[in-house]
Amino acid sequence: MRADAHESEFFISSSTDSMRSPLSEWLSVRDSMQTLLGIGLESLAKEFLRVR
Repeated sequence: MRADAHESEFFISSSTDSMRSPLSEWLSVRDSMQTLLGIGLESLAKEFLRVR
């Protein structure tokens, strides 16, 4: 594991611990939802194009 990746990971975990605000919670949830939605839409589009 590279040092920079580990550092950023540690920074993220420590920052989320220090500021446990509803806004940051909501933003992280929304971000993960958008990622999942994007993956789902992408796979759907690929499937649709493959069928046509």
